[in-house]
Amino acid sequence: MGRGGGLLVLALCIACEADAPDGEIMTVGTGMAQPDSDAPAMYDDAGRACEEREFLVDPDGDSYAADGAETSLECAPPRVVPAGFALQEGDCGPTDPWRNPGGEEICGDWVDDDCDGEDAVCPTTEAVVTVPDWDCSGQPPDNVVAVAHLGDGGEHYAPGGCFAFFFVANAFYVAPIGVEALEEVACGQWDERLYAFTVVDDYEDCEPIEIDAQWDHENPPAEQAMQPVSNHCRKFLHAMLGASPFTYATATPGGIAHRIRLYPKLELACARTRIHTYPWKSLLIADIEINQDFNPF
Repeated sequence: MGRGGGLLVLALCIACEADAPDGEIMTVGTGMAQPDSDAPAMYDDAGRACEEREFLVDPDGDSYAADGAETSLECAPPRVVPAGFALQEGDCGPTDPWRNPGGEEICGDWVDDDCDGEDAVCPTTEAVVTVPDWDCSGQPPDNVVAVAHLGDGGEHYAPGGCFAFFFVANAFYVAPIGVEALEEVACGQWDERLYAFTVVDDYEDCEPIEIDAQWDHENPPAEQAMQPVSNHCRKFLHAMLGASPFTYATATPGGIAHRIRLYPKLELACARTRIHTYPWKSLLIADIEINQDFNPF
């Protein structure tokens, strides 16, 4: 594969999600109800010939509807599922476009993303993973697929740091590089609640992450396990005071492309706590940029 070939893979993964206008889904199947061959010709808003069929209402547009979802008759061309509708049920996160039976797990966020009833265990690959030797300036290394530059660092961080999304050992990982806090304790008396997230574009309206009590993110005690650190608009990326300098992100180019498309910004923030009443505190927001020369091969 030539230079930039890895980017082509990512571009194709993004294109396959956007091959129909306005969030429509292309499918080899038909709608829930068969069209009436004797019905008069109908056309949709784009002027395409369409057939009235029954679809399931899909609020988050991830091609899955919740069990028992409402249905609606919509006029759609053959093999097209209109935006906001689906053909199949089983969505355990009907307002979260990342969570559905075909979804990929974000391991370690204590959220069931693929609707199998549990979170995935992160793979044990630390022995073969090396964070890229890079200072966040100039051209990223070839195996860095995307980067979030922290710029001047804002009020809480030194300038010049970044988060690198990189490919190694047949998987994608993320690591902070040169990310140094200006103050000794960014989150007050409890710095263990400091996380990096990927967030949606309109993050101002996103609900904060809230957890119950202080815990060891890598080895949480049983009574504190399964505290979600992701929601529909903010997804866990890295525990800043975790034991590892990097975090597993995904195994596939499609997974990393889908995540950056849905959550194109990186956020450093302090989770809110219910027991100790520490407040939610967003520290910094940065855009995630694709490396145009990504080539892990």
